[in-house]
Amino acid sequence: MGQKARERPLARPFFRVRGAGSAAPSVVAAGVAEALVTTAAGLVVAIPAVLLYNHFSRQVNVMLTVAENSARSIRTVMTEAGQTGTEQQRQAA
Repeated sequence: MGQKARERPLARPFFRVRGAGSAAPSVVAAGVAEALVTTAAGLVVAIPAVLLYNHFSRQVNVMLTVAENSARSIRTVMTEAGQTGTEQQRQAA
């Protein structure tokens, strides 16, 4: 979409040049200026979007790491409890 937003304003001056028969800077400048404005608007939207994406991506990675560590701790405790229970059953028998 951003590509098309820049192509249209840049194409207009060339159509005007063809219609006017002259490549005067005033004919081309309006289209170039419009393309620069649409590019700036795109950057205003894109830069915060990328920053927010990176922030939330990092947060998800941290949450996944915490969940994995918690699961690993639970597994260790359950494994140790199972081994302890087995030893107690042997001693009782």
